[in-house]
Amino acid sequence: MDVESVSLLTRRHTEPTTLRSVTRRSTLALCAGEEEEISQGVGLGSVVAVIGPYFSSERRGSALLRLALVFALAAGHTALAVLTSYAERDMSTAMATRNQEEFWLALAKFVGIVAVVVPVAGGYYFTVSLSTLRFREWLTRHLVVLRKGRETSGVDNIDQRICEDAASFADRVIDLSLLTFRYTISTISFTVILWKISKVLVLILVLYAAAGTLAVVALFSKQLSRLAYQTSLKEGNLRAGVVRREPLDKFTRILADLVEVLGARISWNTKLEIFTSTYGYLTILIPTLVLSNPYFKNQIELGVITQAAIAFGRVMDAASIVIDNLSSFASLYAESNRLHHLIRTLEKDDK
Repeated sequence: MDVESVSLLTRRHTEPTTLRSVTRRSTLALCAGEEEEISQGVGLGSVVAVIGPYFSSERRGSALLRLALVFALAAGHTALAVLTSYAERDMSTAMATRNQEEFWLALAKFVGIVAVVVPVAGGYYFTVSLSTLRFREWLTRHLVVLRKGRETSGVDNIDQRICEDAASFADRVIDLSLLTFRYTISTISFTVILWKISKVLVLILVLYAAAGTLAVVALFSKQLSRLAYQTSLKEGNLRAGVVRREPLDKFTRILADLVEVLGARISWNTKLEIFTSTYGYLTILIPTLVLSNPYFKNQIELGVITQAAIAFGRVMDAASIVIDNLSSFASLYAESNRLHHLIRTLEKDDK
């Protein structure tokens, strides 16, 4: 299947055949180079390269202010989650001991915490959404300005990169960055709680999370990153085929290529879902199994098991960030690679 840039499409019927063939081979080679980088796991450097100019632009002041506010709200939300775990522990213990007075007191604490959590959560959502919108606006404009008046024959599907890839990249990079930040705080906070309850439980958590992360990276990361890149490429080719009004037989081949890639992606994501579901259900059982013996010996209260399960789940969520979000990380790496390649090509032409 031919892979041509958008600028080449507009000159399809005016360029000599030889020139089109040479340029097409050049574009194919560049796309293959991009895909090879993806298959080798390149991505973090590209992410930083795409984001960096935003924080050195004229909008860096407001961007840094929103970033600080988002981090503060995320930290506050995590702190309130820790307090909620103590309220839930007290309610469970009060119910187990049939202590009605303690139950209502714990319930009042829980309601009070929720009354604070709700506006914090709302503010967090609003600030994150606004930050994503502003970054997407800047990135799209930045790419359009770079492209103006420059030769882009070495890049495929430029309109898709500027519109779709930039929008998806803005959403993913902010979501995953904040998710990592929140999980880091959550890990520290809830690990302290778990350590006080059972040091053995903390050790099991570390070993279980490490084994799961290594397994999912080894089994799925390379394939999902490659398929994420190919999906963006084939989607762009399909749109270009519609614009060019390709003959039906050629358009059918383009569509078949896309369907084949999407089918492979569904297959690999299904395998990943089976792995993560099994991994997640085992996570539910671990704290109960570890603490059941001390509970039956009356060494701990029922509420402690409830709190341990909550804390274990929060820490496991953080420790399993790669496992639970591997598809998103793979797509982010593919998008950042495509955007970085476009920026490098435009800046090289400028020099």
